[in-house]
Amino acid sequence: MGVYNNFDEINFDELPEQFVLKTTHDCGGLEICRDKKNFNIEEARARLNKHLKINYYWGKREWPYKNVKPRIIAEKYIDSLGKPESIEYKLTCFNGVAKLITICKGIAHTDFDKRTNDHYDRDLNPLKWYAYYKNSPVPVQPPKEIHEIIALSEKLAAGIPQVRVDSYLIDNKIYFGEMTFYTWAGFIRFNPPEWDEILGSWIELPKLK
Repeated sequence: MGVYNNFDEINFDELPEQFVLKTTHDCGGLEICRDKKNFNIEEARARLNKHLKINYYWGKREWPYKNVKPRIIAEKYIDSLGKPESIEYKLTCFNGVAKLITICKGIAHTDFDKRTNDHYDRDLNPLKWYAYYKNSPVPVQPPKEIHEIIALSEKLAAGIPQVRVDSYLIDNKIYFGEMTFYTWAGFIRFNPPEWDEILGSWIELPKLK
């Protein structure tokens, strides 16, 4: 709905009654408006201006963040996201091929007991391992649209050695979320630990000239 270099560029009269403001260069720079009449603009200004001053690179040295121009984007508010029953589809692609499908249920970045991750290979066979968030007691099954999600994710991941493409499926419509180049900044513990080596073996880095 809009891209802004700073908070003062936002024309709230042009935004709908519900919307989301988020920063483009970090994690957590987010303001949700569910009712514009009761939206505290000054509090949102203070929080987003604070985030605009952050260079997220310096935390864990994820270099894609280093030179990103800090900006604010306005997006459509989707009510079904961010809830205990919310589902995300995270496809880890290697050289443009989706080899790992992770179906996440619950609220992102929450307590470990409030979110589950179920992993599948490209042929939709379940993979019994976890990293931080455990498997669901009743595994969340891939939807009938999963093959379309795979195709779209691979199109976005083409030419990239390794990237995770995140999507949502809402009312049978696929929404793109983000592309993550370093899941958990590369600091992640696998259980059982041999999955660390298995996923690592799928990466084929290009030769330096």
